[in-house]
Amino acid sequence: MNLAKKVLVFILLVGISGTAIAQRRKPNDISPHEPFLVVTGVVSGTQASELGLMEGDVIQSYDGRNVRSRDDLKLALESVEDSAEVIVARGDEIFSLMFAPGSMGVLVEQRLPEVSFDPDAVILEGINYSGEEKQMHNSFILSLSRVANFLGDDFDYSMLMGLSGSAFRFQMHYSWDKSAVLASSGYRCDLAALDAIGYEYRFLKLADDWSNEDSIRQEITQNINSRSPVLAFELMVDYPEWGIITGYQGTAGRNFIVRVFDTTSMKRSGYTKATGAFPSEVYLIEGREIPPTKKETIVRSFALAQELLETERVEDYYGGVEALKYWIQALETWRFGELNEEDLLRTIEANYWMYIRLAEDRGYAAKYLERIAPQFPDVQEKLKAIAKAYKTESDDLMLAFEIKTNEYIPRPGEVTTIADWTPEMRKREITKLRLARVHEEEALGFWTEINAIYNPKPEEGEEVVEGEEVVEGEEEVEGEEVVPEEETPEEEEEPVEIPEGTL
Repeated sequence: MNLAKKVLVFILLVGISGTAIAQRRKPNDISPHEPFLVVTGVVSGTQASELGLMEGDVIQSYDGRNVRSRDDLKLALESVEDSAEVIVARGDEIFSLMFAPGSMGVLVEQRLPEVSFDPDAVILEGINYSGEEKQMHNSFILSLSRVANFLGDDFDYSMLMGLSGSAFRFQMHYSWDKSAVLASSGYRCDLAALDAIGYEYRFLKLADDWSNEDSIRQEITQNINSRSPVLAFELMVDYPEWGIITGYQGTAGRNFIVRVFDTTSMKRSGYTKATGAFPSEVYLIEGREIPPTKKETIVRSFALAQELLETERVEDYYGGVEALKYWIQALETWRFGELNEEDLLRTIEANYWMYIRLAEDRGYAAKYLERIAPQFPDVQEKLKAIAKAYKTESDDLMLAFEIKTNEYIPRPGEVTTIADWTPEMRKREITKLRLARVHEEEALGFWTEINAIYNPKPEEGEEVVEGEEVVEGEEEVEGEEVVPEEETPEEEEEPVEIPEGTL
């Protein structure tokens, strides 16, 4: 009798107990906040494949142990020495399978039950996850790219990171504040991103006394009614990031329906409800100006890249090469042991996010430059050289998170005392940042050469005359309107291989 038939016999034998389990715990009885473990893939030729496990099945228990996460399942797999009963839910059906010790052959993901909304809720459907969001930590650029896609514009995260200058920016708050990584702080890459797409927009900020809350709420609901999602900041408790208002429900839109990209929300495939008191900042997309061509926006990004490296300070934020110098010096000289617990935790959080964002953003900078370089044959090799410098910088920085190298960048929440952030760890970080600075200065040299061709600065005393392109950052002649020339937009049966992450 083959294995599948044995399993069918076993299911019949345990039918009574299986029924009891189904009566005791139906899928609808699960708490709205309780996570569950869903099968996202089944490897062909493995136990799971032979036993008929399917994508979308929910693994409820393994060998009598409730499993609600990958770690739960991994621990259960490692502890069992004999065959194990696995309880699986498929829709309203609950059944049992017997697995031999070892890998099941499944890819799994922790999820949360979907949120239900009022029957009369106004919802803009279609702003979905792609599965890659966990590596996209610029919440404004990610949110804007999804809003743009909803509105019919073809801008993905990587392209918008480059066009807005976000991929080339690095800044540090003088007193170690995490806000340095926000696109809307310091050097305003949020505005550059909106301009790159050509959107007409309005920015609304909640007053300190909340006196304009009702008027902002009305503006938001009107935008949703016009089928335009709203970019908003601080939609969720303990998540000071950008997200998207995708709908509303309740009297006068008292409750917002949203798409945000924090780890918790991404455990749901659908939308969720805003849990924050009220968004502190919003952007309303209201239309479009005559958009620049893609090539024009790319050329502008060359100027942005150089300006971001050379700008030493914007308000409370050090920028570019100067920010790296300040960061290294602070790691070397600050008396972290004298910080109170709150300031230490804030410093560790800022340090982590600056580091990981520098690593990730430069990786996207490399992807962007490799993608657009063929459009500029005269400087293609220089663009590729910058991409190589950024890729090397990104890869080197990311080594900090390789288990084999003994992590030295403390993660927020995991380190609570200065004793756990040792001088040796900071020395290793400093070494990495010094190498990063070398790559940044190498890139700056190439950007200077490229912009001498594509974004030349006028000679001293030279006036910008009608018909010449005005590069962002240069001043127009007073009283003279600069009319850009019109351009035509460019058209644009073997041994089973177990994938990484399989349990």
